[in-house]
Amino acid sequence: MTVWRKITRILLKTLKYAFVLVVLLCVFVIIAVNSEDCQTWLAHKASSYLSSEIGTRIEIEKVKLHFVKSAELEGVFVEDDRHDTILYSKSISVTFDNFDYRKQTLKISEVKLNDTKARIVKYKDKDDFNFQQLINYFASGDTTSVKSSSTWKISYGKLFLNNIDFVYRNERHDVSVTENINYNNIHVKNVSGEFDDIKIVNNKIFTSVKGLKCKEQCGLVLEDFNGNVKVSSEELVCMNLNLRTANSIVKGGFSFSYSTWEDYQDFINKVKIRALLLEETKINFKDIAYFVKELNGLDKELYFSGNVKGYVNDLNGEKIKLLFADNTRFMGNLSLKGLPDIKNTYLHFDVLNLSTTKKDIEKIPTFPFSDKKHLELPSNLSQLGVVTFKGKFDGYINNFISDGTFKTALGSLYTDLQMKIDTVKDVVSYNGKLASNNFNLGKLAGLPNLGALSINSSIKGKGLTLKDVDAELNGYINNITFKNYAYQHITINGNVRNKVFKGKFVMKDNNADLDFDGKIDYNDKIPQMDFISTINKLNLKRLGLVDTKTDGFISSQVFINLKGDNIDNVSGEINIDNTIYKTEEKDYKISTLDLVLEQSTIEKQLKLTSNIFNLSVNGPYKISNLGPAFNQFFFTYYPAFFVRTKAIWFIQICLSIN
Repeated sequence: MTVWRKITRILLKTLKYAFVLVVLLCVFVIIAVNSEDCQTWLAHKASSYLSSEIGTRIEIEKVKLHFVKSAELEGVFVEDDRHDTILYSKSISVTFDNFDYRKQTLKISEVKLNDTKARIVKYKDKDDFNFQQLINYFASGDTTSVKSSSTWKISYGKLFLNNIDFVYRNERHDVSVTENINYNNIHVKNVSGEFDDIKIVNNKIFTSVKGLKCKEQCGLVLEDFNGNVKVSSEELVCMNLNLRTANSIVKGGFSFSYSTWEDYQDFINKVKIRALLLEETKINFKDIAYFVKELNGLDKELYFSGNVKGYVNDLNGEKIKLLFADNTRFMGNLSLKGLPDIKNTYLHFDVLNLSTTKKDIEKIPTFPFSDKKHLELPSNLSQLGVVTFKGKFDGYINNFISDGTFKTALGSLYTDLQMKIDTVKDVVSYNGKLASNNFNLGKLAGLPNLGALSINSSIKGKGLTLKDVDAELNGYINNITFKNYAYQHITINGNVRNKVFKGKFVMKDNNADLDFDGKIDYNDKIPQMDFISTINKLNLKRLGLVDTKTDGFISSQVFINLKGDNIDNVSGEINIDNTIYKTEEKDYKISTLDLVLEQSTIEKQLKLTSNIFNLSVNGPYKISNLGPAFNQFFFTYYPAFFVRTKAIWFIQICLSIN
């Protein structure tokens, strides 16, 4: 009994000490496991084991674990089978939350990557990327599908990036570094930012991005990026966007749709764009050029807002507002097909308001933009000042149809007109309907005696100056100012070509009732004339042709055929029939008056015949020296040749002989 008692006592004491030892051992193990030195030692062993198993180098310098709360790895290094870096990180820290083993839930609430380099590379002689052997090792050897009885539900919180360097390179394609992003060789440096509310659903990544910054090796600098992002193999979406680069500011939202990631290599034709841009958006084409090499050299900015959809080469916009250069503003809807080649891009604008200037238009570069050439317009178009337009615009920038209203510094134009601009020959051609309201045609054409024009007509031709105009005109002129008098109610059918007007017009002005059929040639200093005109009524005083106290009305039938470049060599004839000059006091009549001039030789001839008197002058005279009488006489019938005098005594004497 005593022996069993002793044995029992010894056994109990032994169990007691054994229990204490086990407890102490457990405490030691727990303390050791939570010791950074022990954790680091275990990490070294594990990484050494993995290195030998996988056949590549894996290292972890230091480990800090707080079980089911946090983990921090320092000096993490993974290389590929070419002994090149896959991953190096100065520190990776992970914080866990909501761990429940029975419910199999876990939230990775926070991940921080500091001073990290990651390289994804497909070498020229391999089909797989450099991380494939890691995937193969950790993948299950059993390829059959086994459905687990339960699945861990893992959610994500925030990802912080600080000074990340990321490389994606596919050496089986061209990996040269240029001024454009090479989608086969992407190298993004100095990446910092925050990714919040991360979700992964059906291979789609959702996150909220805050303060993202980076620089790509081609030169693109992202200074700040904020927005809600969705990324998949078929779509990139960003809403609530606030983006700033070195050159641009973009606010609103956009989406890029594509079939595969490779479509980015043909961004113009294969990536479909949808965008809603707010009014604060400022776009510099230099930033777009990083993605679209055809835009290289295009360093122009504009402010832009509205809805945009389509491909770069077939783009549509609604409720668009656009500001460019100093005076160009646009509001309306548009479509552009053919970008980036602006000369061969078909344009359609539904314009609520458009304003621009010649100077602004000539700031538009031409393709290819690297040549640094710009559009050129005829110099006299600068007279138009700020041009505003409301209506429709269809065609190319050098060949278009405009249907709407232009308002300019010279007056208003209403057009349904096709226009072609030949920048090589510096000529504008046109065809269609044209109306104007007090448009200063003389200033545009460089004719100082010609003023404002109000017309409703059809027109076809080319040229905007008298020197190069070649046009046919058929219409009704409400008024046209010539030498400070506004002639009204004119029907005209004719053409102007090589400085020659040829045609017919009928004028029913209160002070000028007449018709004209013939031509006027402006090639010489003095116009050459060949026409027949029936003058029903001319008020010489009101038209400014004579300087008298009372009105004087003249009616006649006139035939003129003269040519010459100055008054002393003008040759030809003037026939005037049934002339009546009326004043308040008296009527004066001349039934016939014919003047023949031959001044092309030294021995000149002047012959004047009428039903009243005859006159003949022969010899080496100069008609400019024959005195104010002839001067006044010829001025009355042919004012373009002569300077008007104050006296009208010659007319009065000649007419009073009757």
